Amino acid sequence: MDGTSLVEPRLVRRATVRLHHEPVLRDRAVDLWVSPAADRVIDGTVGRAGHSLALLADHPDVELLALDRDPDAVAFAERRLSGFGDRVRVRHASYADLGE
Repeated sequence: MDGTSLVEPRLVRRATVRLHHEPVLRDRAVDLWVSPAADRVIDGTVGRAGHSLALLADHPDVELLALDRDPDAVAFAERRLSGFGDRVRVRHASYADLGE
C-alpha cells in the first residue's frame, strides 16, 4: 500500500452494500406529502423507497407513481413496494420529465 488510500476499494463496496437506510424525517415527510384530499402521489426520487413504503402503509387510499433515474433503484423499489399491488407504479424516469 502506498499510503494514498487507507481503505481498500473492495472493502468499501462491500460495506456500502450492507448499510441499512432509514428515511430522514420519515413521519414528517409523509405528513407534509399527503393532504387529506390527496388520492394520488408522486415520489420523484424513490431511491430505496423508504418514504414511499411509509406513505403507502399509512394511507391505504393513496396511489403512488414512483420515479427514479437509477435503474437499480427502480428495480429495488419495484420489489420493495410489490406488496401494494395496483396502488403502485414504478417507472425509470426523471421527475424533470414529469410533464411528459
